[in-house]
Amino acid sequence: MKKAFNTLNKETFHHLRGRIISVGGGIKVLKGVGYPSDIAKLHNIYNMEGDLWLAHTRQPTNSPGWMPFWSHPFSSFNIAIVHNGDISSFGANMEFLRAKGYDSFVGTDSEVIAMLLNYLINEINLNFYDALNILVNGRGKELSGAKLDGPYAVAIAYSSGNDLYLGAIADKSKFRPIIIGEDNEAYYVASEEAQIRKVSPRAKVWTLEPGGVFAASLREGIINYGRNKEDIDFFFNEIVGYSNPDNAHIRC
Repeated sequence: MKKAFNTLNKETFHHLRGRIISVGGGIKVLKGVGYPSDIAKLHNIYNMEGDLWLAHTRQPTNSPGWMPFWSHPFSSFNIAIVHNGDISSFGANMEFLRAKGYDSFVGTDSEVIAMLLNYLINEINLNFYDALNILVNGRGKELSGAKLDGPYAVAIAYSSGNDLYLGAIADKSKFRPIIIGEDNEAYYVASEEAQIRKVSPRAKVWTLEPGGVFAASLREGIINYGRNKEDIDFFFNEIVGYSNPDNAHIRC
């Protein structure tokens, strides 16, 4: 399927006749250029239901941004990402992907993240958390080309077929903000706390550590907090006086 996907996109994109922007099951990707309210009406999202949602309103870095296929989210089969910042390792990451048989690029630094995760999870069978950890921290010479560099914060959705995963990563210098939250109903990832408070005023929130990895799933709950859990509990229980929800599940 990957070969057919690459071949078809290379041919159609060259002549600007069309493009496949999402392949696989479990994730639906909706794109557009314009105000968020207009895009919502265009795709009629008010009548849709889902267990996990990603949304983004900025143009991707390193692209003209005037066609819908340059819009976030970027997806690769059953993985989708939204991203703030700049991936300075974009060229090295793309060369790594080309060596693994990927050559269908629209030309942004964002899309390589989804493709790297597709390779790590679906081709060499790493679990979700380990794949995210490699993007941030690397692993050996063989996978050095999969490591991201630069100022970035990324939110990730992944459908394994029998579970849904939500993830978040931040660069080791924490140049881009990213906030994690939970309440009794859902887990949240956002660039600012106010965005989470708008949906859930009493959500428990925390920041990722620099180079941190947050991972959660519909079935497993939180896999990794991205920060020392004792520090999170102390801050909210002792300072804020917030009661920790015990039965939160993912529905974002």
